Amino acid sequence: DNVFNWELGKESLKKRLGCTDNFHINGVYYKNWILKNLSFRSNNNSYYSPKNVYKGIIPINNNYNVNEINVFIKKIPINKWIDQYEKMELYNGEFITKEENYVMEAVVSAFLTEHHPDISPKFYKLLYERVNYNDNENKKENISYENDIQDLNLFNDILKEQNENKDIGHIVMIAEFFGEDLYSYMNKMCIKGYSILGRKERKKIMLSCLKLINRLHKIGLCHLDISLENMLIKDNY
Repeated sequence: DNVFNWELGKESLKKRLGCTDNFHINGVYYKNWILKNLSFRSNNNSYYSPKNVYKGIIPINNNYNVNEINVFIKKIPINKWIDQYEKMELYNGEFITKEENYVMEAVVSAFLTEHHPDISPKFYKLLYERVNYNDNENKKENISYENDIQDLNLFNDILKEQNENKDIGHIVMIAEFFGEDLYSYMNKMCIKGYSILGRKERKKIMLSCLKLINRLHKIGLCHLDISLENMLIKDNY
């Protein structure tokens, strides 16, 4: 199995670069997708909706009785992406941020999709989204060129240039819309008539989590932080 490192992760990500202007899934272009803000539950049990996280709804017409495809979308301010990328590149992927590390998220997601499929939601594309686009020949030539880029440093150089000209707004990460959070899952089970998760179901969830942590540890993406201080146990086990 391939073990993660910064350079290998970048190799995976550079194959997934593009622009929202001509990106499509099943023939439906990004500009025609419906973006819906996602809500999350905080520690104090209240809901909040980050402004940069969306459920992308892609309407489709086919013969498979499927009306739409859903994807997970995260938008990142271009200046924040550039700042994080430069620091990550300077420290060979070892820079630690005090906030979300969008660059590492994209690099790791692309790496897992290519080398360890099914361990995480599929990562489709890393795109840049324009805000001031005039339909002239020079712009068309630039777009055609930029959509063919397969080098992260060159990709980021273009972002810097267009950010200075205020021609670009966000970096857009697009991934598979996968699963649900544990709280939503428990609510769904309650609606079905289960007041609490049974012992068998809890053990299944815990075992699945341990297997995932073990797999991520083997490919160099997390520590096996299982110590006496981190184990919760009752007298009767």
